[in-house]
Amino acid sequence: MTNKKIIWGILVLIVAVALIYLVIPRDSSVGSVQSKPAGDWINMELKNVLTGEDFKISDFEGKPILLESFAVWCPTCTQQQKLTKDLHDEVGDSIISISIDTDPNEDEARVVKHATDNGFNWYYVVAPVDFTRSLIDQFGIDMVNAPAVPMVLVCDDQNARQLSSGLKSVEKLKLEISLGC
Repeated sequence: MTNKKIIWGILVLIVAVALIYLVIPRDSSVGSVQSKPAGDWINMELKNVLTGEDFKISDFEGKPILLESFAVWCPTCTQQQKLTKDLHDEVGDSIISISIDTDPNEDEARVVKHATDNGFNWYYVVAPVDFTRSLIDQFGIDMVNAPAVPMVLVCDDQNARQLSSGLKSVEKLKLEISLGC
């Protein structure tokens, strides 16, 4: 009778461990850096709606870049941008931040209002359709899922990797940047 209890106990333990492994999300971006050369999007011309200046992400070769896909209507995106502002308060302009509005229903005026109302002053772009398609081609459709606060780290050498979804603290962003690509 005790052997049956031991066997059942072991089986229950195995099933519990298997369920925990399958259900609990794991952060695959920290500690396992999987980068690849940036796609066509890195050389596409973009317009910083705050200044009117044109630029390409490749213009910043040699500096780490945090590229965020967002929408003005997304409160989680605004929370992430506040954390990004805190990051810049700590590290200054040693990194470049670029927020790309990928919602086709939003325009430059809404993005400018969002950035200025919140005191955000880095690069803000309304994504051209080709740019958005290129990001999706490289990172998948989740790259335009605003509430998941998708973010890509582009490293000094222009390799890129997508960071984990969800809000990323200042410490997490600094860790990701230090891990590189």
